Amino acid sequence: MGKEVKPVDPEIKEILEKIGEQVATMRKKHGKLNYKDYAADISEVNKNTYQRIEYGVGDYNIGTLIKIISKYPDQKLSSFFKKAGL
Repeated sequence: MGKEVKPVDPEIKEILEKIGEQVATMRKKHGKLNYKDYAADISEVNKNTYQRIEYGVGDYNIGTLIKIISKYPDQKLSSFFKKAGL
C-alpha cells in the first residue's frame, strides 16, 4: 500500500500553491517548457518532488525550494516570495 497523504491546512495549501505557481513561471521564463526536463537539470531535486512543488501539493523541505531558486542566478529568495505574493 502507498504512503498515506495527510491533508494540508487550507492556509498552508494556498501558500504552497502560490510558491508552485512562481516556480513554474520561473521555469517557463527560462525556456523549460516541461517540469520533467527542468527537474532533470537539477540533479539534487527528484522530479516527483519538483512536480509536487509546482502543483502546490504536500509539504517539502525548504532546502529543496532554495536549491531550485538558486539555479536562477538573477533570482533572490526575497524577490521570489514577493513575486509569489507572499
